[in-house]
Amino acid sequence: MNLGLKGRNCVVSAGSRGIGFASAMLLAEEGANVALCGRSEANAQDAAARIREATGRTALGYAADLGSVEDINRFVSRAAAELGSIDVLIGNAGHPPGPMRPALDFQDEEWRTGFEEIFLSVVRLTRAVLPHMGSGWGRMVFPTTMSAKQPEPMHAASAALRAATNAWAKCLADEVADRGILVNTILTGIIDTERMAEVVHLTMDKAGVSRDAAVQQWIGDVPLKRFAQPFEIAKVIALLASDSSYITGQSVAVDGGRMRTVY
Repeated sequence: MNLGLKGRNCVVSAGSRGIGFASAMLLAEEGANVALCGRSEANAQDAAARIREATGRTALGYAADLGSVEDINRFVSRAAAELGSIDVLIGNAGHPPGPMRPALDFQDEEWRTGFEEIFLSVVRLTRAVLPHMGSGWGRMVFPTTMSAKQPEPMHAASAALRAATNAWAKCLADEVADRGILVNTILTGIIDTERMAEVVHLTMDKAGVSRDAAVQQWIGDVPLKRFAQPFEIAKVIALLASDSSYITGQSVAVDGGRMRTVY
């Protein structure tokens, strides 16, 4: 299937590992040029080099703290200058500060930090990208989480902040539709990433169980009985970034069937 991405210019935040890296790699495999950022200059440039080597496409890596408006603006400006224009934004963000905890255990400063890095980063990336996105065609995809729609214990910060992203993206989709720009979010389930490895280890320590038992605690209510791989999420992101032209303002669940809601 030709996704119509050949020659498109894509910006991917938090793209040096996990979903971000998988998305950048898959977009490049489809013929797109990519610019990604990560907290570490070395890691971002290494990720870009791996993409160039694997695909032969232009791939650029920059350091950027998504909690900093200056870093975001610098990243997008450099990407636009190198690529010439921006067609696709994959607005990937990090996770709330610290380990998962009950809803009332997050302190005000942690909420402020999470708000900057998870919600405001998406708003700021969009503001920076839009002037470089031509009229008539554009795609924006923001990975969030299923807990934004179906909250669960110990996920209050992630659920609240990413629910805000989903609502904001829906409003944005309405406002930019007449420019041919499509905006969607991805409701991710449990993904096999470094962050999930930390969560499994924390579960082992707190519950005093083996790794297998800790994993089972997390996948017990997943019908597919396994974690998702980052590239499985990236494939849906690539589809939403493609020439498909009648999907916008949607929150698409990619969670192995874990979400129980039907609307």
